[in-house]
Amino acid sequence: MKPVLLIVIDALSSRVVHPAMQAGRLSTLKELGERGHLQWNCTSVFPSITPAATASIITGCYPGDHGVTGAYFYDRQDRRVFYFGADVPIIWREGFDKFFEDFVVGLNETRLQCPTLFDWLSRHGRTAASLNYLVFHGPRRHRVQTPWLMRLWPGVPFREDIEGPEILFLGDMVREGWEGAGNVSTRSGMFHHYGFEDHNTADFLAHLAASERMPDLTVAYFPQNDFQSHKLGPANAIETLAYVDHRLQEFFAAQGGMKSFLDRFAVVVTGDHSQSDVLADADEAGIQLRKVLHEFDVADVGPQWSSDADLLICPNLRSAQIYWRGEDQATHDRIVECLLGEPRIDQVMWREAASSGDVYCVRTAHRGELRYWASDDGNADDYGNRWRWNGSLDTIDARAAAGRLSFGDYPNAMERIANVFDRRVTGDLWCTARLGYEFCVWTSEVHAGGGSHSSLHRDDSTSPLITAGLPEHVALPSCPRTIDVARLCCECLEVSWPGRTDEI
Repeated sequence: MKPVLLIVIDALSSRVVHPAMQAGRLSTLKELGERGHLQWNCTSVFPSITPAATASIITGCYPGDHGVTGAYFYDRQDRRVFYFGADVPIIWREGFDKFFEDFVVGLNETRLQCPTLFDWLSRHGRTAASLNYLVFHGPRRHRVQTPWLMRLWPGVPFREDIEGPEILFLGDMVREGWEGAGNVSTRSGMFHHYGFEDHNTADFLAHLAASERMPDLTVAYFPQNDFQSHKLGPANAIETLAYVDHRLQEFFAAQGGMKSFLDRFAVVVTGDHSQSDVLADADEAGIQLRKVLHEFDVADVGPQWSSDADLLICPNLRSAQIYWRGEDQATHDRIVECLLGEPRIDQVMWREAASSGDVYCVRTAHRGELRYWASDDGNADDYGNRWRWNGSLDTIDARAAAGRLSFGDYPNAMERIANVFDRRVTGDLWCTARLGYEFCVWTSEVHAGGGSHSSLHRDDSTSPLITAGLPEHVALPSCPRTIDVARLCCECLEVSWPGRTDEI
């Protein structure tokens, strides 16, 4: 057994990291890759957005299984909207109290439908730490200290405790599990994202290692590259990555050097998704779905779906899920027609039930329509699946040759689309935006001149996977996915990975 340090850098983009390394930057990450393996093609889930993607890393499951199908979705059973994003106008309309309760507590204790890596390892006698990771459900209860500014906000609920791994650092709210936790000086308050900053993650990791208290698994999450990439654009946020790289260099040096650390620990580094560039003109970049679907009654932004509204739109940056009341084919077809009449929309997707199993449909304005389904006698892809289809593979930039499927601009598209749908929270329709564009409703912002993500496109979905110090028996997939990370960690710790979903 070999302990694991899992480092997740939000929005870590292969198309940014690769040229940076070629230019002599990010030397620590580069050295890790040279001492181990560096794969540029680690593919995120769909939607490639932080709540869904981080949940998939730590559960090893797709959104359709773990139940977090984006940052913004509707729960048919609870009959309410959930929002886990950072768009202030939407938070304001939903209510800060509901946002706080959903994000801090609900995401981990009620929404998540699969056990986390922290849960699974605990069942097998292993210990773990979560440092600022957003999905942290685990076996131990921890006291919550609500930041004083949040206490001033009317209606914000106060939770006395939450469940996490043995060691939990969660911004300004939780720091428990070892005696030195209270001695770590962190940047706190609203202007430091309530403690969810790279500086704090790095400091806490350094103190944890210096005290020789690192458990079997340590998950360290660095969020700020995503913030800066949204604001400046992915390539222009390189200084944020350089800071993380520098802090990791300091960390390894304090541990006797990288070689010494890798003799004792396995290291896995990846991102939850990547980011693509958004056009500078906000009016051009922002696809106002209310205008696109103006002939329908669309629900207002808020926690409920009003009874008089036909449609509910939940934009998730460069993808959106659309819910509608009714089952008539004519209405469905008209919604799809309206969406594809907007030239900035790339794909519209839905699922159809069939006697032999679900059929997944992808329609585009100029590349045709595809209907596909899982089949044991179908063409094999690089991810262990077999598929059959009718229609145009151009919809997902796929090619078939000699009984095999390969993907271009939309890596692993078939598996990712098929595994976003569930019966409870997924929209009736999904749509994606072309490169440069982003979905919005009246109150949501557009990252004009910056970066965004969430679609199937490789620019939104592809991160490097860096592994070093792994035991010899751990085999790396040739086409890695973020859902493979949990299994890799388990193999290092000599714990069997279930390869299935399970109730928490």
